[in-house]
Amino acid sequence: MANSHNRSLQALKEILLAEDQERLNEFAEELRLIREQISDEEALIDTLDPVIASVLERKMVESRDEMADALAPVMSEAIKRQISEAKDDMVDSLYPIIGKTIRKSVAEAMKGLVDNVNSKIEQAIRKGLFFNRVKSRITGVSEGEMIVRGAMPFRIQEIFLIHKASGLLISHVSSAKSGSTVDKDMISGMLTAIKDFVTDAFKGDVDQELGEIQYGDLKILLEAGRYSYLALVISGVEPPEFKEDLSQLGRRIHNRFHKILRQFDGDMTSFKEIQRPIVQFLNKQNTVEKAAEGKKSKSYLLYFLLIAGLLLIGFFALRYIPKFISNHRMSSEIKDEIQSRLGYDDELRIMSKGDVVTVDGRVDSIEHIPAVAEIVGEFQGVREVRNRLRVSRTNETIHTEIKRRLDSNEKLKGFSPTFILDDDVVIIEGEVPDATTKREMAYLIDNIPGIRIINNNLTVNMDAVGFIEEANAFLAERTIYFNANSTGIDDEQMRKLDEIAEFVRPLSAYTLKICGYSDNTSTWEYNLQISRLRAEAVRNYLVSQGVPEDMLNMTFKGQDEPILPNDSEQGRSKNRRVNFKLTASR
Repeated sequence: MANSHNRSLQALKEILLAEDQERLNEFAEELRLIREQISDEEALIDTLDPVIASVLERKMVESRDEMADALAPVMSEAIKRQISEAKDDMVDSLYPIIGKTIRKSVAEAMKGLVDNVNSKIEQAIRKGLFFNRVKSRITGVSEGEMIVRGAMPFRIQEIFLIHKASGLLISHVSSAKSGSTVDKDMISGMLTAIKDFVTDAFKGDVDQELGEIQYGDLKILLEAGRYSYLALVISGVEPPEFKEDLSQLGRRIHNRFHKILRQFDGDMTSFKEIQRPIVQFLNKQNTVEKAAEGKKSKSYLLYFLLIAGLLLIGFFALRYIPKFISNHRMSSEIKDEIQSRLGYDDELRIMSKGDVVTVDGRVDSIEHIPAVAEIVGEFQGVREVRNRLRVSRTNETIHTEIKRRLDSNEKLKGFSPTFILDDDVVIIEGEVPDATTKREMAYLIDNIPGIRIINNNLTVNMDAVGFIEEANAFLAERTIYFNANSTGIDDEQMRKLDEIAEFVRPLSAYTLKICGYSDNTSTWEYNLQISRLRAEAVRNYLVSQGVPEDMLNMTFKGQDEPILPNDSEQGRSKNRRVNFKLTASR
């Protein structure tokens, strides 16, 4: 009974669990296959490769920066290790690619450089071919060099001062207004590495230094010193004197800082002043070049003006040189004739200008003055003789003559001014009581032979009684008169103004009143206006003759205050005037 029950139960379980048993068997088979794949590395890679590739592709698109950050250390380390362990293999692998890349890059750079240079040179030739040729002939610089300089102007971009032993950057100067954006320390290290590499790679029996590095349109010049070297980044073609100036800068730095450079241990505080000569050098070179560039725009005009000037000089030379030779020949002939007849030579100066001959100098006696003029007048072609000869007399003789004349003049007998003789110039100094005495003192010695110029520096005693009255009497005699409807000053009136100017110049403590007038032949407004213009003309002339402007007081009254009736031309001519008055206070 029990066995029958168990069989029935077993049959029931099989019926009920048959489907689940099949699924369990499938799971067991799949689990067995997974275990086999996991244990088989090749099979696992084949299974995961599509999945990983898909995930990485999506990740690189969606999170590129994260992938770069994650892979960079691993890849960098792997590349370094590969280079270190298999350097030759890496070179062999990359050589075909790098070689083509370098050749292509160099070809493109050279093509761009050649095109740029050709363009600039063609432009320079088109603009200034003729002027470059002229300037080349004048300066001696070859025409080709001038074209290249004009096409590629010189400029210093950066200057680095680098310690030779350590490769550390000591000083850096840039021409950029906002400062250089380059990594100065990195450039310093790279330049030192390049320099050391060239020295090690190409060292020979002669100690040599790397001089320059070409980089596109830029050039790096290296100026080596004892303990440091200068690296200059320049553009364009350096001028001929630039290398010498750069050498002088290197010597200046060495002479002043060689002790500090020799003992340099990385402390930059000792180099506070080292930047100054470098900055001065950069500013000087770039300023000179900038000034030269600024002049380029004007150079063509200057060359044109130069050529025009040369043509003008040639024209005047052809026109006036024959006249000059003719005048010189006549002067020599006249001088020879005077020497042969009167015995004078170096004492006389003969100046011939066309048909007018001027004779200047000294003669021994007053009789020789007309004799020389007569000799000159005998020459053919001489129309006028300007005789400026003077009698040659000693200072003692002139002093004696002045004293004799003073003693014979009753009015001047009591005065003893000082007479200073300087060749043919007499300077009179001292004090006199009035302006009349001052004038008479000059007139007294005016015609003494041997005196050509009189400087009357006599001062009038301002405290003398009646000085103002005497001065105004002098001025009243020198009223300035004008033609109808005119403000012009003729020669006669100008001589009066010269006398007034000489009289009032020393009287700066006084005020000279200038008043303009007119006749009544026009409207009152016109007459007032023309009287003002006449007063202004007189004032301006006195100022031009040295009268202090602040001592002049100008006024004008038109047709008012006539000194004669305006019913006749004589009366009207006296009313068109400017008169003067001296006052003691302003």
